[in-house]
Amino acid sequence: MREQRIDQTPRCESGVAFELLSRIIIMIRKLLRALVQPPTVGSIICLAAMLSANAIMRAETVGKNPDNHESLSKIVESLKSAWNKNDADRIAELFLPDAILVLPTGSVTRSRSEIRQRVLAEWRGKLKDSQLSYAVEDVSLLNNDTAVVTGKYRLSGVKILGFDQAPEGPFIFRHKKQSGRWMISKAEILGHKAK
Repeated sequence: MREQRIDQTPRCESGVAFELLSRIIIMIRKLLRALVQPPTVGSIICLAAMLSANAIMRAETVGKNPDNHESLSKIVESLKSAWNKNDADRIAELFLPDAILVLPTGSVTRSRSEIRQRVLAEWRGKLKDSQLSYAVEDVSLLNNDTAVVTGKYRLSGVKILGFDQAPEGPFIFRHKKQSGRWMISKAEILGHKAK
């Protein structure tokens, strides 16, 4: 019978953790050297570069979390679903109490309650019976509690002067995590064009 050896050495599947740990150790060593020596322009630049690298590594680590990406994309889906069901209360729940909504016209609405009122007013006007569709293009996690979601939207069934229009354009949603839940802090619905 042939004996098999089982390697008990812990392994990192992708090597990412080892690489991250190596970078951190190198940065700590450089930082300690910079702190012991009198400050020079070079050491200040080195320190700034290390701090920037640290911020980039944090953003990469947070950005690779698929749970955050999925949660943020679901907020856009919830917004679309609520819009298409004419549920202004549900739309308002997706925003922070002090959130900001910027419309393509340049008008700015501040606060969750005003956003709710603005949505209701739009449904009484030219956006009555409109249907929202969207495509998320990018989810960028800036840190553990700040993120940006960008994409494109389209509103079908908009009536302007008796003609059906389909305004569309880009959107930018800035999110903040509050009490463990992602919420929209600022929504910018950018200049649209009718098709």
